[in-house]
Amino acid sequence: MKIARYAVLGWSLGGHVGIEMLARDVNIAGLAITGTPPIGHNPQDFAAGFKPVEHMDLTGKERFTETDATAYARETAGGPVPFLEAAVRRTDGRARRMMLAAAMAGRGADQRRVVETNPTPLAVITGADEPFVDNAYLVRFPYRNLWDRHVHVIDATGHAPFWERPQAFNPLFARFLADVLP
Repeated sequence: MKIARYAVLGWSLGGHVGIEMLARDVNIAGLAITGTPPIGHNPQDFAAGFKPVEHMDLTGKERFTETDATAYARETAGGPVPFLEAAVRRTDGRARRMMLAAAMAGRGADQRRVVETNPTPLAVITGADEPFVDNAYLVRFPYRNLWDRHVHVIDATGHAPFWERPQAFNPLFARFLADVLP
């Protein structure tokens, strides 16, 4: 595709993927994350960045019941989203188990260090009612280059502000893109 510079938007696990990309690719003009606490390779960061809720137990669970699949999808998107529920049902549970095991074993970039040291603009957008990520952790985190110099909190949204309130999220994200990809 021969794209020289680009911006990335990562939601939840996708935000962690975006931070991994940031650790490896100098062509990223900007990264926006939502539902993603940048955590280091230690249990203290994991405990500080994520709230101790039942949903987090499902994140690494290999075998889902029908109730688990429905709850996981609905809690993630803030309500019923049929295509997301279908995706959760067809996901190979070994992927969830292996992903969480890899994170707990410290594989990949130290995402705390990446975000503390990387000069690439980073937009952090979160829902005011975020059920899984501790917003206090996001607000006090020592970012190297936090876009707009603050974490953007969108009222009346949970883990998926782009889905729950696109009328608030989209203009914010468009402004971020205009800033990093002039």
